[in-house]
Amino acid sequence: EMNRLMKTLKIGTLFGLTALLVVLFAACETPLLINGVPAGQIDLAIQGTAPQAVTTMAVGDGLTITVDVKGKDGISIGTVTLDEALLSLKEIEFELAETDEHADEEALDEADDETTDFEGPYVVDLIADTITPTPDLTLVYAGTYEEVKIKLDKIEGDELDEDDTELVANTDPLFGRSIYLLGTYEDGTNTYDFELAYDIDEEFELAGTSGVVEGFVVDESAVNAIIIAFRLNKWFDFSNTETNSDDVDFSDLGLVFGDSIVIDENLDSSSVLDEIQEVIKENIKKSADYGEDLDGDNELDSEEDDDPDEEDEDDD
Repeated sequence: EMNRLMKTLKIGTLFGLTALLVVLFAACETPLLINGVPAGQIDLAIQGTAPQAVTTMAVGDGLTITVDVKGKDGISIGTVTLDEALLSLKEIEFELAETDEHADEEALDEADDETTDFEGPYVVDLIADTITPTPDLTLVYAGTYEEVKIKLDKIEGDELDEDDTELVANTDPLFGRSIYLLGTYEDGTNTYDFELAYDIDEEFELAGTSGVVEGFVVDESAVNAIIIAFRLNKWFDFSNTETNSDDVDFSDLGLVFGDSIVIDENLDSSSVLDEIQEVIKENIKKSADYGEDLDGDNELDSEEDDDPDEEDEDDD
């Protein structure tokens, strides 16, 4: 009986010590704070997505991704297969929602209007889903973020990466540009070489189309995986009357080009080409979603993005 009692005491002591160690360990974890206010970290990723029915394929040493081209009537008129899809982002801003949750915090008197910036420039490869240089984990106020802004700007040659080396060589096709696409266009009958380049210096807001923006929540003292996803299937959709108010069609390019299609803002162009350039540019700006990768699969699913009422084709 005495032995049983001693064993019970030992087991009780062991559990007591274990519980004490857990409490002490938790107490030793330093909470993340900004000016005394709870904070969390953002781990940022940027990706290009296309419908799963058209998967990204390895070709030689590289990758390609194929997306639909829709005419103004909404019917598919061809496909663009991209070998390169590059963006130059100068800045990414996350804006804290104007809520009452921090109303009693003096340190957050001005936080409702405050933005958290990722200062670039960053070169984003939307096929390989890479960002150069890799963004650092950024400490931000914990809470709900309801707005994301990104600034596209051209690479000018004086930008450096994390190794203080040239971010983009002057021989690179992205040099002097902010968007560069290279690939082929097939209309069901013919195949055309395809190249698109923009020199855009513009900031725009990422927002859902439903008018209801869900945003995302940054949990305090935690790493929050946030993804910005460019829905590439929307880039060549000419049925969107919001971006195609002039009622032009991608097939109108046949009036301009022979075997190669080159869409470049810096080249002389016709009025038809100017209108098509404008539609694609506005589609690109409308195509980006953002949200938190809640299931940890490194993809921004439609139920995770900022537009909770819209199912995106990329997840069909």
